[in-house]
Amino acid sequence: MQEQQWMTVADAAKALGLCKNTVRKYAHSGELKCWHAGNRMRFDLLDVQAFKWRRSQQKEVVDAEA
Repeated sequence: MQEQQWMTVADAAKALGLCKNTVRKYAHSGELKCWHAGNRMRFDLLDVQAFKWRRSQQKEVVDAEA
């Protein structure tokens, strides 16, 4: 089993091409899974990649319908 690779809000924002507040919004809504370490959020790299893939699939569907 592969060891989890943790990301900060800033790391996740950079990987997703979003601002930090938007990453926090997705985490608070439950769309992007996160863990809390005290008052800090941490994101698993695989969850961030999965979220990015889901968003790209949603964008393709919207583009195809337009």
